[in-house]
Amino acid sequence: MHHRSDHRGRRSGRTPSRRLQFLGRRLELTDEQMDELSLRLGRHRAKGRELFRAHRAERMSIIRDVLDDEQRERFEAMLRRRGERRGRRGLHHRGHEPGETSPSEDDIRV
Repeated sequence: MHHRSDHRGRRSGRTPSRRLQFLGRRLELTDEQMDELSLRLGRHRAKGRELFRAHRAERMSIIRDVLDDEQRERFEAMLRRRGERRGRRGLHHRGHEPGETSPSEDDIRV
């Protein structure tokens, strides 16, 4: 049975994103379609975060590899300071979960 709804009172207890709500209304998606889209898009986002973290870790490794000991120490101190400042402001960045350490590494774009 395909039941169309306004997608506000979800069976799963989670409210879909605004974009998904928009698609649901415009395309008249069923609850089942909304649930499936939400699940698949959630997996896609998780995979993207995982890939981003791996890419970030590799980028940081490349940078550290070319630095001498003194430069590496200053680099690590710079990352800690930025992370502390951001932590005080409660900022979360792409690819970071709340409470995850070292969000400042995202700033290093080389």
